[in-house]
Amino acid sequence: MKDLRPRDLFNLSFRQELRARLDSGPVVLLAPVGAGAEDLALAEVERAKHAVLLKPTVGSAPAEAISSTVAQVVHDIEPMGVSTFDGNDGRTRRALLALARRYGSKAALALDVARGGNSAGWTLADALGTTIHERPGTPVLVAITNAHRLPGSLLWELRDLANDGQARVLLTTHAEHAEGLLGAKAPLYGNATSVELPEPVTGDWARKLHMPRDSPEIQALLIHTRARAASTIEVAAFRELGMSVSLAWQRAINSRASEAENVLNLAATLNVYAPRLLIAIANEAAPYGAITGAPSQRVARALAKLRDVDLIERGTLRTWQIADPVLHGALLMCTSPYPPNRTGSSASP
Repeated sequence: MKDLRPRDLFNLSFRQELRARLDSGPVVLLAPVGAGAEDLALAEVERAKHAVLLKPTVGSAPAEAISSTVAQVVHDIEPMGVSTFDGNDGRTRRALLALARRYGSKAALALDVARGGNSAGWTLADALGTTIHERPGTPVLVAITNAHRLPGSLLWELRDLANDGQARVLLTTHAEHAEGLLGAKAPLYGNATSVELPEPVTGDWARKLHMPRDSPEIQALLIHTRARAASTIEVAAFRELGMSVSLAWQRAINSRASEAENVLNLAATLNVYAPRLLIAIANEAAPYGAITGAPSQRVARALAKLRDVDLIERGTLRTWQIADPVLHGALLMCTSPYPPNRTGSSASP
């Protein structure tokens, strides 16, 4: 159980179909938070000979995303860190040689960028390394988790790299952001195909978790986690021999308590209504009307900001729900029904 990963829940035929689509053009893998799309992307990166996994952060500017890409590539070359390049032993020489092969005449600049230097003037192709120009017929696999966080200008460049046969592109995102990647005005419109990540069935979970298929325990676990692969594995990891699912769930959400507080503090920097809306949604209360006197337009603005940072998602019957099932449980422990007002210095209504 301790070695179980989300990728283990998706059958070989699905993964082969995903690879076949990647050979034909960019693929956008649609999955909710906690479903395991990120681990599946990592599995494809680990399998490929030439690949890089990018994890853009919320609000990344193009220059920040370029610098992060260079840092990731350099880390892949030398996982022990950039200080290794300052040595005078065999490992250092091998690392410097690999860096030169990857970046050519820009190797020293790449190392400087990886250390926090200026990446002004760099393109995404520069950041990925000259390898993509020197290996015709062997395109690099560029996997990007939460691709909706990547600046639009870089998505357009990624499209060009894919069209030129220099890159195979695998992007993960959530349904809330699909329009921004695939819509009529989006960078990947008409260029990428979308694939929905399948939901593992109860029988798969029973086999992987060594639990009877008709056990009330496994049903309770999947209700808590919405049957999402990464979330379910996270909770199951707390379940020791003979322990009930309810106790494992409590341990899992307890482990997220500090994160829940941090999320509320982050929400306060986004919008003055956002923390109270998070707790209202966690308590399954309708957001409109949850805050006395709050104008509907401002509530809508706050909800949009929470959605944009992947904290909430559309549920059933046109409702909102906390996107991460385990974080949902942790937020319920903070305060109920609503927390005290929290405001951040950059918050706006």
